[in-house]
Amino acid sequence: MKCVSIIWNCAMPLENEILNIIECNANITDTFKLDLGTSYNNFVRMIYEKDSIADWKVNEKIKHMDGFGTVVRIVYFDVNVSETFFNPYKKNDVYCKLELLKLLIRTICMNKITDYFYDISFHCSDSKTEYKFDVAVIENFTHKTDE
Repeated sequence: MKCVSIIWNCAMPLENEILNIIECNANITDTFKLDLGTSYNNFVRMIYEKDSIADWKVNEKIKHMDGFGTVVRIVYFDVNVSETFFNPYKKNDVYCKLELLKLLIRTICMNKITDYFYDISFHCSDSKTEYKFDVAVIENFTHKTDE
């Protein structure tokens, strides 16, 4: 399954560690840094627009990301998924391997990021619909700073 993920600004010091984790579990097809500049907050809001995340939670994410700059890393990858389980929070089936990958990365980051707030380290699409949505948002903001 094609996925796109975002290593958020506050997790950028851990980007090599995160990339290694992804690489051990999936095939990275493209990755680049994206400097969002003054559009950072708008980008975060747009990425989470489709999720069932309350506005207050998105505001808290942005607040806890403040002070870490405006550069994120975009990672496109393919992951072999088959087994699913029903996620009551998302109210649909999700892929076990992908959920475990996200959990592993977030768990490692939470103890290494100052003032950590829920999921401010890593975002990842987990369905074809979310993949298409996230790619469209990313393409609206794309200004590659390196390959």
